[in-house]
Amino acid sequence: MNAITEFLLRPLSSGLFLWIFPIFVCLQVADAATTLKVLSQGGREVNRIMKKLMDLFGPAPALFGFKAAICAGAYVYLQVNLLVGLCALYVAVVVHNIRQIRP
Repeated sequence: MNAITEFLLRPLSSGLFLWIFPIFVCLQVADAATTLKVLSQGGREVNRIMKKLMDLFGPAPALFGFKAAICAGAYVYLQVNLLVGLCALYVAVVVHNIRQIRP
């Protein structure tokens, strides 16, 4: 097993993982919901991959489908340390989205 594989794989029974993963899922839902709100107010998606998916499938199906795939991949492959880092990143993304929402 190479170093990258060892880094990405972690046992599913990890107690911390069972606490962090639901937080990660909630952040994915919050990102999708706040992104849809920003888009409904005339904002734009800056992620080129997500923008292409939205053009193909529509905003809501693209966002929630992509987020479901991210969560499934995280559940199967990610190590707890990397998942904690991604949670921190998505907190920043959600805060940024909230700041873009007009009252």
